[in-house]
Amino acid sequence: MRTIDKLNKMYVYSSFGLSSDDINCLSILYAPLIGSGALNLYLGLNSLLERNNLKSEELIHQNIFDIFGYNEETFSNEILKLEAIGLINTYLNNKNEYIYLLKVPHTAKTFLSDGTLGLYLQSKIGDEMFSYLTNHFKIETINKKEYKNITVNFDDVFKTEIDEHKIVAEKDLIVGRVPNSSIKVSNHVFDYNEFIKDINLDLLEDGQTEKFKNTIINTSYVYKFDIGQMQRIYQDSINSKGIFDYEILKKKANILFKYINQKTSPKIATKVEDRKLNYEVLRLDSIDAIALLTENNCETSYENLKIVDEIYKIDLPRGVLNAMIEHLIKTKDGKLPAYPYFVKTASSWMELNIFTTKDAYEFINNKEGYIGSKNKEKALNNESMPKKRGPKSKKDSTEWVDNYVTNVKDGFDQL
Repeated sequence: MRTIDKLNKMYVYSSFGLSSDDINCLSILYAPLIGSGALNLYLGLNSLLERNNLKSEELIHQNIFDIFGYNEETFSNEILKLEAIGLINTYLNNKNEYIYLLKVPHTAKTFLSDGTLGLYLQSKIGDEMFSYLTNHFKIETINKKEYKNITVNFDDVFKTEIDEHKIVAEKDLIVGRVPNSSIKVSNHVFDYNEFIKDINLDLLEDGQTEKFKNTIINTSYVYKFDIGQMQRIYQDSINSKGIFDYEILKKKANILFKYINQKTSPKIATKVEDRKLNYEVLRLDSIDAIALLTENNCETSYENLKIVDEIYKIDLPRGVLNAMIEHLIKTKDGKLPAYPYFVKTASSWMELNIFTTKDAYEFINNKEGYIGSKNKEKALNNESMPKKRGPKSKKDSTEWVDNYVTNVKDGFDQL
C-alpha cells in the first residue's frame, strides 16, 4: 500500500469535462468493480477542477481527507483502485508533491466489449443483469433504406490556407478527450517469449503486434492460464480462413475457464481483500475456544465449552472447525448448536473438499460461487471425484456414506 502523508501537497488535473454519458458509465459500469468509495473520490476530484483551466488549486491531502472522511489508508486504497482501473494517473516529484491526472472513462460500448473489464463486470453482476445493462445502453437504429445521403464534404464548401506547424504546436493544449485504452496488466508470471516459441506465428495476419502481445498477457492474467493452456487456446482460435481471430480467443478462453473452474467467469478482487483473507485465516487458525465464543457473543458456559471440545475431535483442521463454529453461531443468532449438528455440517463440508481454513472462509463468504482449491485441482487434471473422509465421531454416520455414494454417482453422470 502506498504511504501518503496528510500534509503532502497535491494538484488535480484533467483535459476533459465529464458528460452525462460518462456519469452513467461510471455509476452503472465502473461502480460494481471499484465500489462507491472510489467512485465518489473520482467524482469529487473532478468537482475540484476550475472550469476555466481544468486544474485544481494547490491542496494538501488533509483537505481531501476532511471532505470525504478518509484517513491515509482509506484514501490510498481508493486511489489505487482508480489507478488500476484506468481512471487516474498519479505523479510524484522529489518534493513529495502529487499530481492526480483524471482520465476519461470508457464509453459504454468499449467498456462492455472490453475483454477484461466487460468480463469482470459480467462475473460481478451476473449474466442476466449484464444483458440488461447491454440493452440499457443500446440506441435505436435509424432505418435509412428509403433515404439517400446527400451530405456534402468539407472541401465542397470550404477553401482555406492552414499553418500546419502552428496547429501541431498548439493542438495539444486544447481541451479534448483521449480515448481510454484497456487496463494495463504487468503479468510477470507469464513468460510471453516462452509462449511464442511453440506456436505458429504465420497464423497472425498482421504479425506480432503490441495488440496481440497485450491480448495474450491480459488473457493469461484474467483467467490464470499457464503457457501450455494459452498455447492450446491460441491454436484453437483459428478462423475458417486459417488466421488467428481475437474474438474466437475470447470464447475459447471462457470455455476453458468454465471447464477448469466450474464457474461462468473469473471474479475481480482487490489486494486489500487478499490481505483481509490472510488475516482471517491466521485468526481462525490461532484463536482459542473462549475467545471464539466471546467474539461471537456466545456464552462461555461449561456446557458450550464442552461442546467445542467435542467439536475439536472431528477430523478437520482447527481453523476449519473454528470457521464452522463461528459461522453456525452467527446463523443461529448467537446460540451454539448441539454437537450432532456439527457432525452433519462437517460431513457436508468434506463432500465439498473443504479441508483448509482458506477454503472454509471462502465457502462461508461465497457459497454460491464456491469451488475450493482441491476441486479446482481435480477439474484441471480431469480426475473423477476423490474419496471423501468422514468425521471421527462416536457414532458412525450412515447419512454421510449415503451422501458420498450419491455424490460419486452424480460426478460420473456429469462426466
